[in-house]
Amino acid sequence: MDDDVPLLLQLGVDWHYTFYAEKTVLLWEYLVTVYDEVDLFWSSKLSWIKCLFFVNRYLIIALRIWDIIGYLCILVLNPDSALYATIQVMVMESILILRVWAIVGRKKNVLVSFSILLFLNVAATLGIYFAMPTSTLTFYYWLPMILFELIMFLTAAVYGVRGMKATKFLTQMRQNFGPKPITGLLLRDSVFYFLIVLCCIPILAFVNNEIGLSLMSMTITRMLLRLRKRAKVDMPRSQDMELESFRVANPVELGVSIAPDA
Repeated sequence: MDDDVPLLLQLGVDWHYTFYAEKTVLLWEYLVTVYDEVDLFWSSKLSWIKCLFFVNRYLIIALRIWDIIGYLCILVLNPDSALYATIQVMVMESILILRVWAIVGRKKNVLVSFSILLFLNVAATLGIYFAMPTSTLTFYYWLPMILFELIMFLTAAVYGVRGMKATKFLTQMRQNFGPKPITGLLLRDSVFYFLIVLCCIPILAFVNNEIGLSLMSMTITRMLLRLRKRAKVDMPRSQDMELESFRVANPVELGVSIAPDA
């Protein structure tokens, strides 16, 4: 019994380290990206992706600030609860749905299908959580999200590869195809984010869901900033930088479809 005391104390010390480390990384990430945020989002016109960007960006910051306050004081609100974790996941998944919708060429049935899947994912997640009440969020709590991420990743990968092949063909046919299509960046970011999710699942389930959600949120923020920065470079200087559309090659019609709010 006495041998367990040092172990418990060590776990307590490690938790303090992770607590401060996660907040430090989040602060550093905010400081190094705030200039791009102001340049690429603040002056852009109102859209769904802009609203979701700011919710994803500042909800996680607000919860972590409240977490620090709760660490120093005894508060009723628990930012680590299933409710706030679910809200954060819904915001991030909504952003990914819009990205996949852009990759597939703004097909309405795809947007509706993934929106329904998102609500089913949330319902299944909450069902598992309340059916298996524990003091922490277990691995089973995140299973629906893994399946949902896998479906979106496969969809983005299939259409992304097709789009890149069509773009290559169009570029060979017409040298003045216009700004470089952004499909490749969307595909690379989709692969990168899926790998981040796979790495975060053990953290979410067995370590600390705050750290996992923070890493996923920061990845989403970087993806959106890279996308807008790339679009800004590709746009002519005479064009207003509202980032309403992105060029996604259609492998069927060998044309170009416009995908807003990507």
